[in-house]
Amino acid sequence: MRGSSDILASVDCALAVESAEGIIKITQTKLRQDMPISPFKLKVESFEDKVLFTYEGEVDEEKEKIDKAKEDIYTLLAEGEKSRAELQEAFKGTYGMKTIDGALDYLKDNGVKTRIGERGKKYFSLEDGSGQGAFSDWQFGNT
Repeated sequence: MRGSSDILASVDCALAVESAEGIIKITQTKLRQDMPISPFKLKVESFEDKVLFTYEGEVDEEKEKIDKAKEDIYTLLAEGEKSRAELQEAFKGTYGMKTIDGALDYLKDNGVKTRIGERGKKYFSLEDGSGQGAFSDWQFGNT
């Protein structure tokens, strides 16, 4: 929210709305006098004379974050082999180690290989080594 901090301070309820591919995600960012609600998704369908919103369920934010991390890690590994520490540094401030490890656990079975280096240091790379991988057109969010 832009403007004076007094504006946000006077708000009783604030909702963040994100839109992507016919789906709207609603997240409650502030609620003054009741219990907060979990983020949820709505499917939007437009017709000639009306717009239909269909409740699609609550959002599993941790799963969404891991799905995004899988895509970002896979893209970074297209440049070449990276250590776990290099991945952590590359995504510092974006993803924590729990999210990175969750994404790597999934990717190990889906186009990413692991190599153990000196002193047990783990390295990750795409299975075919070309930067394209077996899943170059893979749908990351459909797990």
